[in-house]
Amino acid sequence: MKLNTSRVGFIGENLTLLDLLKRGYNLYKPCIDDDGVDFVVETKKKDKFITLQVKYSKYYDSYSSICLDIKKPCRADYIAFVCKDENNKDLILYIKNKRNKRWRRNIQITKSKNNQKKGIHNYKSYLTPRF
Repeated sequence: MKLNTSRVGFIGENLTLLDLLKRGYNLYKPCIDDDGVDFVVETKKKDKFITLQVKYSKYYDSYSSICLDIKKPCRADYIAFVCKDENNKDLILYIKNKRNKRWRRNIQITKSKNNQKKGIHNYKSYLTPRF
């Protein structure tokens, strides 16, 4: 069965929910998701909250990277980017959002063919939330 975008989004949100709960965060979900915020997260500094938008992609942009493309600007503080590694394992990457503007970032998932190191956004630097 091919998954439609609603199902893929639901899966991404639940993977993110589980990951953050395991890390000890308190999460709250808006009643209606029409403003680019999927979760409100209470940070480890109690009484401080951030907003989070979840994006899910299964498609590599190139041989070694996947592209996070925020086409529709959202007001969330962070993006939780759910994707797959080279072994088809789920990854949740936490990236600070460039609020209210369109932007994109290529994130290296596997080693590149030309072994480029400069200017690379490696997925490992986004695995731990910085909020």
